[in-house]
Amino acid sequence: MVLSIFPPAWRTKQPLIKIASQFASKFLLIVLVGSCAYLCGSPNSFSYLLLPPAYSETIGGTDVDALFVQAKSKYAKKDYKGAIADFTEVIRLKPDFADAYAYRGNAKSALRDKQGAITDFNTAIQLKPDFASAYSYRGSSKLSLGDKQGGMADYNTAIRLNPDDADLYIGRGIELYYSKDYKGAIADYSTVIRLRPNLASAYSVRGTAKSALGDRQGAIADYNTAMRLKPDLNNYGLRAFEKQELGDIQGAINDYNIAISLKPDNSSNYHIRGILKRKLGNTQGAISDYNTAISLQPDFAGAYSSRGLTKYSLGDSQNGLTDLKISAILYQKQGKENDYRETVKIIQQLNAQFVRIDESKLPANFMIWRGRVINLNGLSGRGQQ
Repeated sequence: MVLSIFPPAWRTKQPLIKIASQFASKFLLIVLVGSCAYLCGSPNSFSYLLLPPAYSETIGGTDVDALFVQAKSKYAKKDYKGAIADFTEVIRLKPDFADAYAYRGNAKSALRDKQGAITDFNTAIQLKPDFASAYSYRGSSKLSLGDKQGGMADYNTAIRLNPDDADLYIGRGIELYYSKDYKGAIADYSTVIRLRPNLASAYSVRGTAKSALGDRQGAIADYNTAMRLKPDLNNYGLRAFEKQELGDIQGAINDYNIAISLKPDNSSNYHIRGILKRKLGNTQGAISDYNTAISLQPDFAGAYSSRGLTKYSLGDSQNGLTDLKISAILYQKQGKENDYRETVKIIQQLNAQFVRIDESKLPANFMIWRGRVINLNGLSGRGQQ
């Protein structure tokens, strides 16, 4: 999805757009991931609530139920190693306890032992074939290992076993979205909304899927509902994106005004608002926003890039190139090699187009026009140092 938030003069030079637009594009992805994490998280985030409680039983002088509760408490506190040790002891005492295997699998998954987690989920399912949550957890682990077919099959089984569990649709819907099956994702989140009509973040994610299909108005309607249910900073940014795509740049700026009033220390919001102001021709307002973004985040490479391009468009070529060079250095230090290379290309392109040349030293059949050397005899123009 390409953001058309730059003036026509810059849109004619695609390499120039990429550096200035990359942040806005990444912002949408970051918002989506953030919304999804809030909404459904990893399998570990809601397993503490989904699995049924253990029953009280004492074996060999050990209260298995108390030990299981202790293990769950460690798990909830993210003491995954301690939880695994306690769940392992529960399993030793009661090897047919499916819930203990499922919990231990989630703890292993949290420690990135996905294969070990799958082994535990396999055992939980063998002991309890209708264990819908275990299927969903195993599906998530399979997907993380690249087994898309197996992971989706497990999610489908989980939903067949428990069709009224919204969390299962949440998990499958996210996978469908990342697989670019946006219609499938919309269908799953529509089910989530039917089951949990007041879950604001479900509307946000569904709106993002609609956006991917180009349904701007539908996306805005979902973001509006999400904000009515629970005002959230991310939704203003999401709605602003749709508005600017529909040509309502001022409406998008208004949304960022609200977002900034809610969180005035968010450098990203100033950066994107600056880009939008630039599109309306408010270059000084744009530079002011870039300045604020940089003051809040001194290593904000994207803001330096945007400010540099804006300064250059105003004829301040020296300071504009300086900002672009700073942006390139920051990208390189941050390990963002693609961004670094694109910025260097832009610097080279601008240097070639606007280099200062002593016209008196050129042959009679050459002249300078708009910073380029033109051969009056019909030869192709070329920049000279």
